[in-house]
Amino acid sequence: MKKQEKIIVVLLFILIILTQIVAIIYATSKREYYHIDEYYSYGLMGYKRAFIYENEDFLDNWHNKEYYKDYLVISENEKYDFSSVYNNQVEDVHPPLYYLLLRIMCNFNINEFSIWPGTILNIMFFIIASIFLFLIAKEIFKNPYYALLVCFISGFSLAIIETVMYVRMYELLVLNILMLVYWHIRKRDTKELNYKDIILLYLMVLVRIFNALLLFNNCGYIIYNVYCKIYKTKKL
Repeated sequence: MKKQEKIIVVLLFILIILTQIVAIIYATSKREYYHIDEYYSYGLMGYKRAFIYENEDFLDNWHNKEYYKDYLVISENEKYDFSSVYNNQVEDVHPPLYYLLLRIMCNFNINEFSIWPGTILNIMFFIIASIFLFLIAKEIFKNPYYALLVCFISGFSLAIIETVMYVRMYELLVLNILMLVYWHIRKRDTKELNYKDIILLYLMVLVRIFNALLLFNNCGYIIYNVYCKIYKTKKL
């Protein structure tokens, strides 16, 4: 692909992504309710315990909005205390990476609850995921314009827009899966394993524990590579 054509492809990609981000922001601004799991996302990343109903005074008492706001927001004196990110995940089922990133975003929004820190975080994941989607489609179709079409259709689909709007770890999961697919495509040719590959696989497990099932088929590949390196055996 010539330099001028590369510039055109990059500009078209940026235009598509920016338009999709505008659509996501507009859809988010029109939201009328939040899912209970989204509230859990905020509580699990910053509250003193995993679930508000574990408080001794929760049952048989009437609570004002400040009581529930305390569950959802970061106060000034909690700004640099990240211990809840780890401690609450011990009580829950998910690894801490997403909650750590969400906590960092919420540190820019002290004492106020807003859906935007989580949405902006997901938009960041969406941008990176779109890059990997483009690279995967380009590998498959061998044509950058077909890859752009894939990104266009995918990013404007209801499934993707709602996944980005939904303040949970699923857009990060989409990114991880696309990274894994692209990793497999690249390994199809190189058949080599390095530290970057191990980091990628480890990050996937840090996002969602069920990712370990997706990575099960990679265990044999890793063991095989390690065996070949140790015993200097020629790979098949």
